[in-house]
Amino acid sequence: MLLDHYKFSYITGKQANTVLSLDKNTHPYINALSSTNPIEWKNQHNFVTGSKNPHGLQAKPQLINNMIHCDYTFNKNHSGPPIATHGGIHSALADELMGLACFCIHELTVTLKLEVNYRHPVLLSKKHTALAWIHNIEQTKIWCEAIIITDNTLCA
Repeated sequence: MLLDHYKFSYITGKQANTVLSLDKNTHPYINALSSTNPIEWKNQHNFVTGSKNPHGLQAKPQLINNMIHCDYTFNKNHSGPPIATHGGIHSALADELMGLACFCIHELTVTLKLEVNYRHPVLLSKKHTALAWIHNIEQTKIWCEAIIITDNTLCA
C-alpha cells in the first residue's frame, strides 16, 4: 500500500474497510464524477476546489486507490514563514480532502476536530501530494486522516 512507506507518529496511516466511490446519481453536490476527472463541488466558489474562486486554491483532487489524492504546488500567495506555505492553507487543503472522502461514502459532514502535526516545511513553488482517507467509522462519527508529502518526505 502507498502509505506503508511512511512511519507515522501521530496518525495510524491505516484505512477502514470502506470503499470510496463517485456516483452521479447519489452525489448531487459534486461535479466531474469520475476517478479520472477532478472532484469539485457544484458550488464552484469553494475556497479549496472552486474553479471560479480567483482567491482560492483551485485544487483538483481525484479519487485514486480508495483515497482522495491531490497534487498541488503552493505559490507566493500562500506564504507563511519565509519560503514556506502558511499552515492554515495546507490545513484547509487537508480538511477539504477529508470532507470529500466522507462524501464518497455518501456522508455530508462538517469537521468536529482538526489536528495538524507539522513535520517538515511545506515549501512554496514545489509540487506536493495531499492524500486523505477514512480511518474509522463508529455510529455517527467518521475519523479521517490526511498527509501532505513531497519527495517521499512527510510534511504534515
